[in-house]
Amino acid sequence: MTDPLLTRLANADIAQTEMPVDEGLLRRVLAAAVPSRRRARRGLRALAVVAAAALVLTAGALAAGHRLPFTGSAKTQGMFSNPHSSLGSIVPGSARLLALAVADPAGGPPWGLRTFTTTRGVGCLQVGRLQDGKLGALGRDRAFHNDGKFHALAVDSPRWGEPPLCAPLDANKRTFINAGIGGIPTSAIESCASPEFTRGAPARLLCRPEDERALYFGLLGPEASAIAYTVAGQRHTVPTVGPEGAYLIVAPTVSRFGDGMGAGAAIPFEGPPTRIDARDGKSCSPYPRGPYRHHVPCQLKGYAARPVSIPTQAEVSSPVHVRVVGRRLRVSFTARIPVTSTQRAYGLWVHRPGGGLVGQTTQRDIAAGETVVLRMTAKHPGVYRGGVQLDTSTGGTFIGAPPGEGVLVGRFAVRVR
Repeated sequence: MTDPLLTRLANADIAQTEMPVDEGLLRRVLAAAVPSRRRARRGLRALAVVAAAALVLTAGALAAGHRLPFTGSAKTQGMFSNPHSSLGSIVPGSARLLALAVADPAGGPPWGLRTFTTTRGVGCLQVGRLQDGKLGALGRDRAFHNDGKFHALAVDSPRWGEPPLCAPLDANKRTFINAGIGGIPTSAIESCASPEFTRGAPARLLCRPEDERALYFGLLGPEASAIAYTVAGQRHTVPTVGPEGAYLIVAPTVSRFGDGMGAGAAIPFEGPPTRIDARDGKSCSPYPRGPYRHHVPCQLKGYAARPVSIPTQAEVSSPVHVRVVGRRLRVSFTARIPVTSTQRAYGLWVHRPGGGLVGQTTQRDIAAGETVVLRMTAKHPGVYRGGVQLDTSTGGTFIGAPPGEGVLVGRFAVRVR
Protein backbone atom coordinates (compact mmCIF):
# COMPACT_ATOMS: atom_id res chain seq x y z
CA MET A 1 0.00 0.00 0.00
CA THR A 2 1.32 3.44 -0.90
CA ASP A 3 2.46 5.55 2.04
CA PRO A 4 0.36 8.76 1.98
CA LEU A 5 3.33 10.75 3.25
CA LEU A 6 5.44 9.63 0.33
CA THR A 7 2.60 10.57 -1.98
CA ARG A 8 2.47 14.03 -0.44
CA LEU A 9 6.18 14.48 -0.87
CA ALA A 10 6.05 13.30 -4.46
CA ASN A 11 3.42 15.90 -5.30
CA ALA A 12 4.82 18.72 -3.17
CA ASP A 13 7.13 21.53 -4.06
CA ILE A 14 8.78 21.78 -0.64
CA ALA A 15 10.49 25.10 -1.17
CA GLN A 16 7.24 26.78 -2.22
CA THR A 17 4.96 25.48 0.51
CA GLU A 18 3.58 28.18 2.77
CA MET A 19 3.28 26.12 5.93
CA PRO A 20 6.32 24.78 7.82
CA VAL A 21 7.67 21.53 6.44
CA ASP A 22 5.98 18.60 8.17
CA GLU A 23 8.76 16.89 10.12
CA GLY A 24 6.85 13.60 10.06
CA LEU A 25 6.62 13.80 6.30
CA LEU A 26 10.24 14.68 5.84
CA ARG A 27 11.81 12.47 8.45
CA ARG A 28 9.93 9.34 7.41
CA VAL A 29 11.50 9.73 3.98
CA LEU A 30 14.86 11.22 4.89
CA ALA A 31 15.55 9.58 8.25
CA ALA A 32 13.64 6.31 8.19
CA ALA A 33 16.84 4.39 7.66
CA VAL A 34 19.60 6.72 8.77
CA PRO A 35 22.50 4.41 9.62
CA SER A 36 23.50 4.14 13.23
CA ARG A 37 26.35 6.34 14.34
CA ARG A 38 28.66 3.35 14.68
CA ARG A 39 27.78 2.07 11.21
CA ALA A 40 27.98 5.53 9.71
CA ARG A 41 31.46 6.16 11.07
CA ARG A 42 32.98 3.75 8.60
CA GLY A 43 31.95 6.03 5.75
CA LEU A 44 34.65 8.62 6.22
CA ARG A 45 37.36 6.00 6.09
CA ALA A 46 36.45 5.38 2.44
CA LEU A 47 35.94 9.03 1.53
CA ALA A 48 37.23 9.67 -1.97
CA VAL A 49 36.29 13.18 -2.97
CA VAL A 50 37.51 13.89 -6.48
CA ALA A 51 37.06 17.65 -6.56
CA ALA A 52 39.69 20.11 -5.41
CA ALA A 53 39.21 22.00 -2.17
CA ALA A 54 36.58 24.71 -2.30
CA LEU A 55 38.01 28.16 -2.97
CA VAL A 56 37.33 30.89 -0.42
CA LEU A 57 36.46 34.23 -2.00
CA THR A 58 35.18 37.56 -0.78
CA ALA A 59 31.49 38.12 -1.32
CA GLY A 60 32.16 40.87 -3.86
CA ALA A 61 34.32 38.73 -6.13
CA LEU A 62 31.66 36.49 -7.66
CA ALA A 63 32.10 35.78 -11.32
CA ALA A 64 29.38 37.01 -13.66
CA GLY A 65 29.05 33.51 -15.08
CA HIS A 66 27.57 32.32 -11.76
CA ARG A 67 24.49 34.54 -12.04
CA LEU A 68 21.04 33.00 -12.32
CA PRO A 69 17.70 34.69 -13.02
CA PHE A 70 16.47 36.22 -9.76
CA THR A 71 13.04 35.84 -8.20
CA GLY A 72 11.51 37.09 -4.96
CA SER A 73 12.27 35.81 -1.49
CA ALA A 74 11.10 32.36 -0.47
CA LYS A 75 8.10 32.46 1.84
CA THR A 76 8.93 32.75 5.53
CA GLN A 77 8.00 30.11 8.10
CA GLY A 78 7.46 32.28 11.18
CA MET A 79 9.71 30.17 13.38
CA PHE A 80 11.04 33.31 15.09
CA SER A 81 7.68 34.99 15.58
CA ASN A 82 7.54 35.00 19.41
CA PRO A 83 10.22 36.90 21.37
CA HIS A 84 9.45 34.98 24.57
CA SER A 85 9.32 31.33 23.47
CA SER A 86 11.44 28.71 21.75
CA LEU A 87 14.48 30.46 20.24
CA GLY A 88 12.88 33.90 20.50
CA SER A 89 12.52 36.45 17.72
CA ILE A 90 15.32 37.88 15.61
CA VAL A 91 16.94 40.98 17.09
CA PRO A 92 16.38 43.80 14.57
CA GLY A 93 19.53 44.64 12.66
CA SER A 94 21.43 41.57 13.87
CA ALA A 95 21.22 39.57 10.62
CA ARG A 96 24.46 39.85 8.66
CA LEU A 97 25.80 38.10 5.59
CA LEU A 98 29.37 37.07 6.38
CA ALA A 99 32.13 38.12 4.01
CA LEU A 100 33.00 34.75 2.58
CA ALA A 101 31.90 32.72 -0.41
CA VAL A 102 32.92 29.17 -1.22
CA ALA A 103 32.82 27.75 -4.72
CA ASP A 104 30.66 24.73 -5.42
CA PRO A 105 32.54 21.78 -6.99
CA ALA A 106 30.14 21.84 -9.95
CA GLY A 107 30.08 25.61 -10.35
CA GLY A 108 27.12 27.96 -10.13
CA PRO A 109 26.54 30.47 -7.33
CA PRO A 110 28.91 29.94 -4.41
CA TRP A 111 27.91 29.02 -0.88
CA GLY A 112 27.84 31.49 2.01
CA LEU A 113 26.83 32.05 5.62
CA ARG A 114 24.51 34.42 7.46
CA THR A 115 24.35 34.98 11.20
CA PHE A 116 21.87 36.63 13.55
CA THR A 117 20.93 36.76 17.24
CA THR A 118 17.60 36.37 19.02
CA THR A 119 15.74 37.82 21.96
CA ARG A 120 16.28 34.66 24.01
CA GLY A 121 20.07 34.88 23.98
CA VAL A 122 21.10 32.63 21.12
CA GLY A 123 23.15 33.17 17.99
CA CYS A 124 22.13 31.37 14.80
CA LEU A 125 23.88 30.45 11.57
CA GLN A 126 22.38 29.82 8.14
CA VAL A 127 24.07 28.45 5.03
CA GLY A 128 22.93 28.75 1.42
CA ARG A 129 23.91 29.84 -2.08
CA LEU A 130 24.99 33.44 -2.75
CA GLN A 131 24.07 35.94 -5.42
CA ASP A 132 24.01 39.75 -5.44
CA GLY A 133 24.72 39.92 -1.72
CA LYS A 134 21.79 37.68 -0.83
CA LEU A 135 21.62 34.21 0.70
CA GLY A 136 19.26 31.87 -1.06
CA ALA A 137 18.47 28.58 -2.77
CA LEU A 138 18.40 27.39 -6.35
CA GLY A 139 15.44 26.21 -8.40
CA ARG A 140 16.73 22.71 -8.97
CA ASP A 141 16.71 19.26 -7.32
CA ARG A 142 12.87 19.49 -7.26
CA ALA A 143 12.93 22.86 -5.48
CA PHE A 144 10.84 25.75 -6.83
CA HIS A 145 9.52 23.64 -9.72
CA ASN A 146 13.09 23.34 -11.07
CA ASP A 147 12.74 26.85 -12.47
CA GLY A 148 16.51 27.39 -12.67
CA LYS A 149 16.27 30.68 -10.76
CA PHE A 150 17.92 32.03 -7.63
CA HIS A 151 15.50 32.43 -4.70
CA ALA A 152 16.54 34.69 -1.83
CA LEU A 153 15.86 33.11 1.57
CA ALA A 154 14.27 35.17 4.32
CA VAL A 155 16.14 35.23 7.59
CA ASP A 156 13.49 33.09 9.29
CA SER A 157 13.40 30.48 6.53
CA PRO A 158 14.18 26.98 7.83
CA ARG A 159 17.52 25.42 7.05
CA TRP A 160 16.62 22.53 4.73
CA GLY A 161 13.30 22.05 6.44
CA GLU A 162 14.86 21.74 9.90
CA PRO A 163 15.34 24.18 12.79
CA PRO A 164 18.23 26.61 12.28
CA LEU A 165 21.66 25.98 13.73
CA CYS A 166 21.76 27.98 16.95
CA ALA A 167 23.72 28.10 20.21
CA PRO A 168 23.65 30.26 23.35
CA LEU A 169 25.72 33.43 23.08
CA ASP A 170 28.81 33.69 25.27
CA ALA A 171 29.36 36.44 27.84
CA ASN A 172 30.52 38.83 25.09
CA LYS A 173 27.41 38.07 22.99
CA ARG A 174 29.43 36.08 20.45
CA THR A 175 28.34 32.88 18.74
CA PHE A 176 30.60 29.81 18.83
CA ILE A 177 29.10 26.94 16.84
CA ASN A 178 30.15 24.26 14.35
CA ALA A 179 28.35 21.72 12.21
CA GLY A 180 28.87 18.95 9.70
CA ILE A 181 25.91 17.92 7.56
CA GLY A 182 25.86 15.44 4.69
CA GLY A 183 23.38 14.64 1.94
CA ILE A 184 22.49 18.28 1.26
CA PRO A 185 21.02 18.99 -2.19
CA THR A 186 22.87 21.51 -4.34
CA SER A 187 19.67 23.55 -4.28
CA ALA A 188 20.66 24.43 -0.67
CA ILE A 189 17.16 23.60 0.59
CA GLU A 190 15.57 20.26 1.46
CA SER A 191 14.11 19.34 -1.91
CA CYS A 192 15.11 15.73 -2.59
CA ALA A 193 16.05 12.77 -0.41
CA SER A 194 19.64 11.59 -0.03
CA PRO A 195 20.17 8.03 -1.31
CA GLU A 196 22.82 7.56 1.37
CA PHE A 197 20.47 8.28 4.28
CA THR A 198 17.13 7.05 2.89
CA ARG A 199 15.56 3.65 2.39
CA GLY A 200 12.25 2.89 0.72
CA ALA A 201 11.66 6.21 -1.05
CA PRO A 202 10.72 6.14 -4.75
CA ALA A 203 13.62 6.85 -7.08
CA ARG A 204 11.93 10.02 -8.35
CA LEU A 205 12.24 11.54 -4.88
CA LEU A 206 15.98 10.87 -4.54
CA CYS A 207 18.80 13.30 -5.24
CA ARG A 208 21.32 12.31 -7.84
CA PRO A 209 24.64 11.56 -6.09
CA GLU A 210 26.35 14.34 -8.05
CA ASP A 211 23.72 16.78 -6.75
CA GLU A 212 24.54 16.27 -3.07
CA ARG A 213 27.03 18.07 -0.88
CA ALA A 214 28.65 17.62 2.51
CA LEU A 215 29.01 20.94 4.32
CA TYR A 216 31.23 21.74 7.29
CA PHE A 217 30.92 25.23 8.67
CA GLY A 218 31.04 27.25 11.83
CA LEU A 219 32.12 30.25 13.87
CA LEU A 220 35.35 29.87 15.85
CA GLY A 221 35.49 33.35 17.35
CA PRO A 222 37.82 36.36 17.06
CA GLU A 223 40.99 34.57 18.19
CA ALA A 224 40.92 31.94 15.42
CA SER A 225 43.05 32.81 12.40
CA ALA A 226 42.84 29.72 10.17
CA ILE A 227 41.47 26.20 9.95
CA ALA A 228 43.19 23.22 8.32
CA TYR A 229 41.28 20.31 6.83
CA THR A 230 41.84 17.23 4.69
CA VAL A 231 39.63 16.22 1.76
CA ALA A 232 40.43 13.34 -0.61
CA GLY A 233 43.86 13.02 0.97
CA GLN A 234 44.69 16.64 0.19
CA ARG A 235 45.53 19.02 3.02
CA HIS A 236 44.33 22.59 2.92
CA THR A 237 44.57 25.58 5.21
CA VAL A 238 42.23 28.55 4.81
CA PRO A 239 42.00 31.73 6.89
CA THR A 240 38.93 32.29 8.98
CA VAL A 241 36.81 35.28 8.02
CA GLY A 242 35.84 38.27 10.13
CA PRO A 243 35.62 38.69 13.90
CA GLU A 244 33.31 35.67 13.96
CA GLY A 245 36.13 33.36 12.83
CA ALA A 246 33.87 31.95 10.11
CA TYR A 247 34.75 29.03 7.83
CA LEU A 248 32.89 26.88 5.32
CA ILE A 249 33.99 23.66 3.59
CA VAL A 250 31.96 22.36 0.64
CA ALA A 251 32.59 18.85 -0.66
CA PRO A 252 30.65 16.30 -2.73
CA THR A 253 28.80 13.62 -0.83
CA VAL A 254 30.18 10.19 -1.75
CA SER A 255 29.06 6.64 -1.09
CA ARG A 256 28.42 5.86 2.58
CA PHE A 257 29.39 9.36 3.66
CA GLY A 258 28.01 9.27 7.16
CA ASP A 259 30.87 10.22 9.44
CA GLY A 260 31.51 13.62 10.89
CA MET A 261 27.84 14.53 11.03
CA GLY A 262 26.78 16.63 13.96
CA ALA A 263 25.89 20.15 14.96
CA GLY A 264 25.98 22.55 17.85
CA ALA A 265 29.50 22.00 19.21
CA ALA A 266 31.70 24.95 20.10
CA ILE A 267 34.61 23.23 18.31
CA PRO A 268 34.47 21.01 15.20
CA PHE A 269 34.64 17.53 16.72
CA GLU A 270 34.63 15.25 13.66
CA GLY A 271 35.08 15.37 9.92
CA PRO A 272 37.69 17.08 7.68
CA PRO A 273 38.94 19.82 10.10
CA THR A 274 42.31 18.76 11.53
CA ARG A 275 43.75 21.91 13.08
CA ILE A 276 42.67 25.33 14.34
CA ASP A 277 45.26 28.11 14.31
CA ALA A 278 44.98 31.03 16.73
CA ARG A 279 46.21 34.59 16.33
CA ASP A 280 48.76 34.11 19.10
CA GLY A 281 50.58 31.56 16.93
CA LYS A 282 49.36 28.50 18.78
CA SER A 283 47.36 25.64 17.27
CA CYS A 284 45.22 22.77 18.47
CA SER A 285 43.77 19.67 16.89
CA PRO A 286 40.08 18.77 17.19
CA TYR A 287 40.71 15.46 15.44
CA PRO A 288 38.82 12.65 17.24
CA ARG A 289 40.79 9.75 18.67
CA GLY A 290 39.97 6.42 20.30
CA PRO A 291 37.46 3.65 19.63
CA TYR A 292 34.54 5.86 20.68
CA ARG A 293 35.82 8.97 18.90
CA HIS A 294 36.99 10.54 22.14
CA HIS A 295 39.56 13.25 21.69
CA VAL A 296 41.53 15.89 23.54
CA PRO A 297 39.54 19.05 22.84
CA CYS A 298 41.05 22.29 21.67
CA GLN A 299 41.38 25.08 24.16
CA LEU A 300 38.68 27.42 22.88
CA LYS A 301 40.36 30.82 22.65
CA GLY A 302 38.21 33.91 22.86
CA TYR A 303 35.22 32.16 24.38
CA ALA A 304 33.93 33.78 27.57
CA ALA A 305 31.54 31.61 29.56
CA ARG A 306 28.31 33.29 30.51
CA PRO A 307 28.05 34.05 34.22
CA VAL A 308 25.54 31.76 35.80
CA SER A 309 24.21 31.34 39.30
CA ILE A 310 22.75 28.04 40.42
CA PRO A 311 19.94 28.60 42.93
CA THR A 312 19.59 26.43 46.00
CA GLN A 313 16.83 23.89 46.40
CA ALA A 314 15.27 26.09 49.08
CA GLU A 315 15.02 28.93 46.56
CA VAL A 316 13.43 26.69 43.92
CA SER A 317 11.28 24.34 46.00
CA SER A 318 7.54 24.49 45.41
CA PRO A 319 4.62 22.06 45.86
CA VAL A 320 3.94 20.04 42.71
CA HIS A 321 0.29 19.26 42.04
CA VAL A 322 -0.84 16.44 39.75
CA ARG A 323 -4.26 15.70 38.32
CA VAL A 324 -5.26 12.84 36.05
CA VAL A 325 -7.35 14.21 33.20
CA GLY A 326 -8.45 11.40 30.93
CA ARG A 327 -5.24 9.71 29.86
CA ARG A 328 -3.03 12.66 30.62
CA LEU A 329 -1.21 13.98 33.67
CA ARG A 330 -1.66 17.67 34.42
CA VAL A 331 1.37 18.76 36.47
CA SER A 332 1.43 22.28 37.94
CA PHE A 333 3.72 24.24 40.25
CA THR A 334 4.68 27.81 41.09
CA ALA A 335 7.94 28.98 39.53
CA ARG A 336 10.13 30.61 42.18
CA ILE A 337 12.99 31.44 39.79
CA PRO A 338 12.25 33.26 36.51
CA VAL A 339 13.27 31.99 33.07
CA THR A 340 14.33 34.70 30.61
CA SER A 341 16.50 32.90 28.06
CA THR A 342 17.42 29.49 26.70
CA GLN A 343 19.99 29.27 29.50
CA ARG A 344 17.30 28.04 31.88
CA ALA A 345 14.21 25.85 31.73
CA TYR A 346 11.99 23.83 34.02
CA GLY A 347 12.06 20.13 33.30
CA LEU A 348 9.43 17.46 34.01
CA TRP A 349 10.41 13.79 34.22
CA VAL A 350 8.15 10.80 34.82
CA HIS A 351 8.84 7.11 35.48
CA ARG A 352 6.03 5.17 33.83
CA PRO A 353 4.56 1.97 35.35
CA GLY A 354 6.33 -1.07 34.00
CA GLY A 355 9.49 0.88 33.22
CA GLY A 356 10.47 3.72 30.97
CA LEU A 357 11.42 7.32 31.62
CA VAL A 358 9.91 10.26 29.73
CA GLY A 359 10.39 13.97 30.12
CA GLN A 360 9.99 17.43 28.68
CA THR A 361 11.27 20.96 29.31
CA THR A 362 9.64 24.35 29.10
CA GLN A 363 10.43 26.32 25.96
CA ARG A 364 9.46 29.85 26.96
CA ASP A 365 10.06 32.71 29.35
CA ILE A 366 8.50 32.24 32.79
CA ALA A 367 7.96 34.92 35.43
CA ALA A 368 8.73 34.43 39.10
CA GLY A 369 5.48 33.50 40.85
CA GLU A 370 3.85 32.22 37.66
CA THR A 371 1.88 28.98 37.78
CA VAL A 372 3.41 26.60 35.24
CA VAL A 373 1.33 23.75 33.81
CA LEU A 374 2.89 20.79 32.00
CA ARG A 375 1.03 17.84 30.52
CA MET A 376 2.14 14.33 29.74
CA THR A 377 0.41 11.29 28.28
CA ALA A 378 -0.48 8.48 30.72
CA LYS A 379 -1.89 5.67 28.58
CA HIS A 380 -1.38 2.73 30.92
CA PRO A 381 -2.79 2.12 34.41
CA GLY A 382 -0.44 2.11 37.36
CA VAL A 383 1.62 4.48 39.48
CA TYR A 384 3.46 7.31 37.75
CA ARG A 385 6.35 8.78 39.76
CA GLY A 386 8.18 11.89 38.74
CA GLY A 387 9.42 15.32 39.55
CA VAL A 388 10.12 18.83 38.36
CA GLN A 389 13.54 20.46 38.38
CA LEU A 390 15.16 23.70 37.25
CA ASP A 391 17.86 23.12 34.63
CA THR A 392 20.58 25.72 34.10
CA SER A 393 23.15 25.75 31.32
CA THR A 394 26.71 26.35 32.46
CA GLY A 395 28.27 26.24 28.99
CA GLY A 396 27.66 26.83 25.30
CA THR A 397 25.03 24.15 24.84
CA PHE A 398 21.28 24.00 25.24
CA ILE A 399 19.90 22.59 28.43
CA GLY A 400 17.77 19.61 29.35
CA ALA A 401 19.51 17.88 32.24
CA PRO A 402 18.78 14.25 33.15
CA PRO A 403 16.71 13.69 36.30
CA GLY A 404 18.67 14.53 39.41
CA GLU A 405 21.14 16.87 37.68
CA GLY A 406 18.95 19.95 37.99
CA VAL A 407 17.75 21.70 41.15
CA LEU A 408 14.69 19.86 42.45
CA VAL A 409 11.41 21.78 42.61
CA GLY A 410 9.39 18.85 43.92
CA ARG A 411 8.38 15.22 43.43
CA PHE A 412 5.05 13.50 42.95
CA ALA A 413 3.39 10.10 42.60
CA VAL A 414 -0.05 9.48 41.16
CA ARG A 415 -2.07 6.39 40.27
CA VAL A 416 -3.80 6.13 36.92
CA ARG A 417 -6.70 3.65 36.89
